[in-house]
Amino acid sequence: MQLHLIDDVPFEPNLGEIAEQIRLDAYPELEEQVRDLCRRCQDVARPKAVYRIVTVDDTAGDRVSMDGQSFRSEALGENLRDSERVIAYVATCGTEIAGLDLSGYDPLSEYWHSILKERALRAVTARLYEAVEHEHGFADLSQMNPGSANYDVWPIAQQRPLFALFGGATDDIGVRLTESHLMVPDKSVSGVMFTSTTGYVNCHACDRENCPNRRAPFLGPRVPAQER
Repeated sequence: MQLHLIDDVPFEPNLGEIAEQIRLDAYPELEEQVRDLCRRCQDVARPKAVYRIVTVDDTAGDRVSMDGQSFRSEALGENLRDSERVIAYVATCGTEIAGLDLSGYDPLSEYWHSILKERALRAVTARLYEAVEHEHGFADLSQMNPGSANYDVWPIAQQRPLFALFGGATDDIGVRLTESHLMVPDKSVSGVMFTSTTGYVNCHACDRENCPNRRAPFLGPRVPAQER
């Protein structure tokens, strides 16, 4: 099992973009606090990811086997039906930025901090995509994530077998699962990347209205590949 670690991603938050996102113009007296928090996050942040190439052993209906781990998801089986290899990954904003002490800041700092952690996660996932495409030759990438979309599309409990594919290496990037299968730190993501010429998007199978992160319209509880 060859694991690949990404832990050298610089984090350089754009103050102008963050100020616009948090509507800082409504709170000009807090500008120095926002600047200071951005500086501190840039100093400590070390977003990370671990990934590996996984063999798809079998897909049969809603049953999928990857490197000996069993999964149950009709949508996953449909998406991986013609795949021999996929990328399994876990990425995180990192414990360093997640554990930053916010005492002394305005209560709104929890919101600012959340945005900064999200941007750190985006920085490392962008590097992850780049590595998968340029170093391993994968193209037309889509992804699925346990717990994304409607609850039954790929249930969040299947974080357990997904994490098992890494043999404990998720500890190296500081990510752990709670009893309810949520990841800590909170701005972390796990899943599989796969080649899809039709472009699967989790949002196609999510009926949550007014989601701020929606990237595509809801098309139904399950979206067969031939209909996407």
